[in-house]
Amino acid sequence: MLQPDRRTKIVATIGPASNDVETLAALVDAGMDGVRLNFSHGTQDEHELSARHVRAVQAEAGRPLALIADLQGPKVRIGELAGPVALAVDDEIVVAGQDECGVDDLPVAPNVLSSVLEAGDEILVDDGHVRLRVERLDGGRALCRVVTGGVVEPHKGVNVPGVPLPVASLTEKDLADLDFALGLGVEATWTSPRSSRASRPRGRRPG
Repeated sequence: MLQPDRRTKIVATIGPASNDVETLAALVDAGMDGVRLNFSHGTQDEHELSARHVRAVQAEAGRPLALIADLQGPKVRIGELAGPVALAVDDEIVVAGQDECGVDDLPVAPNVLSSVLEAGDEILVDDGHVRLRVERLDGGRALCRVVTGGVVEPHKGVNVPGVPLPVASLTEKDLADLDFALGLGVEATWTSPRSSRASRPRGRRPG
């Protein structure tokens, strides 16, 4: 298929439903110029298979395809759970670091919230689908009241609006994935940025 004269490059994220040779070839025919491997999901073996398929399709198409590794980046997430946790408005739930939480608590990793949370802070889970308000703190564990109910699942993102979190720019997982991606011969890498939010002064709240 002849490619139109255009200045814009089309990048497609490849996952389990699209990493076979036939689908990739169809995407190239539709104008795809680059493939994004999302290291927030999937295993290294799955990304390696995707990369092999991309290179095979590139050779068949006779034109270059950029292979881009998108590292997960420093994101605070819900840890391991026995199963999804359903929360209703006005329920109470404890949020704690994964190494400090009890059986019925919500574990969070990495354990950075206990050092920055204050009573009144809001904790957003899964892009705000579930909202919690910190009622009080006790030994690094935050007793929260549910403001917006919903189902909490493992590995969903956690954010605290207005509160800067002490998380490293690159995690150990990112560094391992970076070495792996370079071994695949990627043309570019980037790290998904954290949400940019204005932070409020910490300390005593106005009365």
